[in-house]
Amino acid sequence: MCLRGDGIRKPDPGIFQTAAERAGCDLAGGGWMVGDNLSADVAGGAGSGCGRSGPEAGGQSADAAAEPDHVVADVVDAIKVLCHL
Repeated sequence: MCLRGDGIRKPDPGIFQTAAERAGCDLAGGGWMVGDNLSADVAGGAGSGCGRSGPEAGGQSADAAAEPDHVVADVVDAIKVLCHL
């Protein structure tokens, strides 16, 4: 994902802040990143201070920043997790 005109790409934490601002939100109060890529989505979400839901490593390289708070199978599972927080 690249925000048009901004030149920033995931996992740069700035992309998550910019997306939140464009949606009229502020990540200072918290937020969640639900994604399918450990290095781009989950690590980027961690860098921006968001909680993270994502897949099991399943062949993707993982480091401490790319460990999701919750492992989900699909978007339906992610919604269930978010509704119970």
